[in-house]
Amino acid sequence: MSSYEKIDSTDLMKLNIDNEAEFSQVVKDVRRILEIEFEYQTEQWDWTGDLDDAGIFIFSYLLHDYKKKNSVFKTIERKRLYIKPYKAKDDSFT
Repeated sequence: MSSYEKIDSTDLMKLNIDNEAEFSQVVKDVRRILEIEFEYQTEQWDWTGDLDDAGIFIFSYLLHDYKKKNSVFKTIERKRLYIKPYKAKDDSFT
């Protein structure tokens, strides 16, 4: 018996409704980010206005990765500024 046979139709409808609600919320959140955040108000990001809901949903994963990458680079840059280069007192290896 497959897992699909174990789910009754009411549970399946609830699952679909939950998935649709999650989809709609993600689309709404990403559209709001694109409209509000100054970074995305440039010509470089104009093409995002042409995306339909499915495109925005997929784009949300790319946007998440983009923001995460930028955050990591900023953290690395901050840490790099605080790390002093190692200077050996002498050239000997003891």
